[in-house]
Amino acid sequence: MRKRAVFHLWLKCSRIPLAKVCFGDVQPDYKPELPAAYELKFYQHVDNLRSEVQQHAEQGADEGTLLWVINQKWATARLGKSWICNAGDLHCALILRPEFKFENYYQMLIVAIISLGNSIASYVSPMTALGYKWPNDITIANHKVASLWLDYGRQEASPWLSIATSVNITASPQTDKFDSMSIHEAEGTSDLTHAELLEAYSREFIKQINNWSERGFGYIYEQWRQRLQNVDQINQLHISDELIIKINNPTINQHGDIEFQSDNSDLNDLSIQEYMEITQ
Repeated sequence: MRKRAVFHLWLKCSRIPLAKVCFGDVQPDYKPELPAAYELKFYQHVDNLRSEVQQHAEQGADEGTLLWVINQKWATARLGKSWICNAGDLHCALILRPEFKFENYYQMLIVAIISLGNSIASYVSPMTALGYKWPNDITIANHKVASLWLDYGRQEASPWLSIATSVNITASPQTDKFDSMSIHEAEGTSDLTHAELLEAYSREFIKQINNWSERGFGYIYEQWRQRLQNVDQINQLHISDELIIKINNPTINQHGDIEFQSDNSDLNDLSIQEYMEITQ
């Protein structure tokens, strides 16, 4: 089946008409103006964004449903690990209804990373060292500023895919697990709000997903690869809570897979889809 242009034709309708907005509990102080390809659902409080978007998807929410939340009771990252969630940061999740092969689901993660990275770049100084860390992080000066995650459901009648996004805008979490930074800590970005970044991100995603559909994944991959940083410094992969693979000589192939040598595993490569737990 040919890849469908998700949000087809909305690229040229980036300003009018505007998206439908539903308020889950209270209205935001500022309502973002998004393209009509989206249906924005705003919540001041949810227990967990990724669980919330899964519930919407399984209840039949349309492609383009975009959840925007301010506070999460318990935000989660990969492997169920906690993610520190600040109210002034951007936390959103988009539902897609894929009509392309399951093994290509991971490509939507790269499309979203490019879209978010370009959006952040438009608000920071050209000299700011914006980069990507394999496979799902965006960094500034080698400090994590954003992460994105894929979730999916493979119901035969209506499969779904969600892209959850969290961006440190106003504050960076204090943790000894990794170095982090907020966009406000980067040069020239002190006035950026989560609503403004959501607007930019939503418009750029439409542009890039049309590029993916019309030009192919290779075009998206090259944009991602240009900003991919410190691959040679990856020395271990956390496969699960019980399994950590120590690796040597890592490289990234044309599919985005990481290839490596390992002394404690028979594995010599790992796809983004496998690493993000998008498996058959």
